[in-house]
Amino acid sequence: MLKNFYQIPVSFGGLVNKKKLPKQELFNSVEQHIHLILITRFGEYRFDPTFGCSVWEYDFDILPKINAWKSEMEKSISELLDKQEPRLKEVIVKVTIGMEEYKNFKIKKVIRVKRKISINVKGRLVSTNEKFERPDYEIFFSPISLD
Repeated sequence: MLKNFYQIPVSFGGLVNKKKLPKQELFNSVEQHIHLILITRFGEYRFDPTFGCSVWEYDFDILPKINAWKSEMEKSISELLDKQEPRLKEVIVKVTIGMEEYKNFKIKKVIRVKRKISINVKGRLVSTNEKFERPDYEIFFSPISLD
């Protein structure tokens, strides 16, 4: 397959110095673009305030109704990808929520817990009709320190 898509992040040093920028295949480009959408907060990209992901609106929130939140996130992310990643079709998003413990092995004690959001994206590449699926995108937030 042809490598027609620029890698993220773009090497601005290479761009300024008129060097040839590295390219990648369609699958990897879509994968990187989805990752960029998921890690970007709305309004962070000043040229398009609608670019980003709603998951960051809930950072540090207590989520009493996990199932409702998961359904809302799945719908929201699916709609975002339909709008912001036109190279992908038939998008299915699955969100799971867990906790990740970080231990201090010297004192054998959990010192920090973070919420872990796993986002699984499946679909088809528009131009080739190839199946698109990759291991879960994982986002960690809401640190809780335990003393």
